[in-house]
Amino acid sequence: GDARARLESRGVRYIDPWHAATSTSGDGSDFDAQRAMLMKVLPSMDLVICSAANRDNTAPQTLDGELVRVMGRGKCIVDLTSSNTALARPGEVVVDGVSGVKIVGMHKAADCIPAAASIRYSSCIVNILKSSGGAAAFSVTANPTSTRWS
Repeated sequence: GDARARLESRGVRYIDPWHAATSTSGDGSDFDAQRAMLMKVLPSMDLVICSAANRDNTAPQTLDGELVRVMGRGKCIVDLTSSNTALARPGEVVVDGVSGVKIVGMHKAADCIPAAASIRYSSCIVNILKSSGGAAAFSVTANPTSTRWS
């Protein structure tokens, strides 16, 4: 399914500054339009999750110190790349001394995903076994045209 739709169905406000505020002037002012949009919406955000990446797997800096500081005390940024936010430090929680915004810099967040996926998959298998009467009552019959769970 569409990740954006799933987030929004849970009350999350999804903002894509690279598409939401694009200048049509052709004069290279897209960055200024995007920055202006972020300056407008960030003060209303309690939590911002940054996950921007370029096609070459580098992460652009999308939030500089000024953009962080418009959020205000008690707000939080989770930077999954530790590079999208100027104040992020990998594996650390930094509290901006000026604004009080907490910035959580993930340390190799992608390395955590396979482990989490394996744990969730294992939990699903355990629940399937439990709901079918335990391992002794569980069988899988596989053939080239179908897989049957019983």
